[in-house]
Amino acid sequence: MKRLLILLIPLLFLVGCKKEIKSTEGSIDLFTNIYYDASKGLTNYRQFYISKMDYKNDTILEFVPNVLFPSMMDRITFIKKDSFYKPVDYIEGKTTAFMKMTASKPQNVYKKQFGSKWVNFPIFGYDKRVKMSDTILYGNKEFSRFKTVQGKVLTIFYIKKTDTILPYSLNKIADQDYKGRLERIDSYDKEKDIFTTLVLIPRKKISEDGRELFSFNEKLNKMLNKLEKQKSK
Repeated sequence: MKRLLILLIPLLFLVGCKKEIKSTEGSIDLFTNIYYDASKGLTNYRQFYISKMDYKNDTILEFVPNVLFPSMMDRITFIKKDSFYKPVDYIEGKTTAFMKMTASKPQNVYKKQFGSKWVNFPIFGYDKRVKMSDTILYGNKEFSRFKTVQGKVLTIFYIKKTDTILPYSLNKIADQDYKGRLERIDSYDKEKDIFTTLVLIPRKKISEDGRELFSFNEKLNKMLNKLEKQKSK
């Protein structure tokens, strides 16, 4: 019996400790919908496209759209680990070397005030959150949920059950606690009668913009390396 227990303990440990999978390539879209006079229906609303992030390993290219014309991109920001660099114009950035994008002084990504917001602190009211039942969204995605209430504002958080870790997170603390990824936040302000939803959409493929820019820089690096080798001969 003791021998059986000794064999079972390592097996139980392995089952209970699922290994997180780090996504090495993909794209992330962030957008929000704001519904006015929500109690009368959800027809009076505006959608804001916040950011598109293409990434390879720990390198992120963030495309920030025009506020008035969301289908048009304004700027490209180079982000690596916990640092971001001065954005470049979208048109110029399409054929810009990463070395030029990173020529400015790196800044802490948690202080970035445009596009995607990076946070490293708990959700407001997180310690008083209330667990909700799991739900299915978008046809087949299973989400864990919890809610917070602050005055007349009710907020519901949706965490997708997954082992895959992205280089960007709406809130790492919630992701870690719920062993998943926060992908949606719904908030209703009863006093103002405004319903807001913030949505993160991960994609497995890099967008055409990002693919072109990564490809351009990979070719440029190969060419520079080749020239360096020729000089050293």
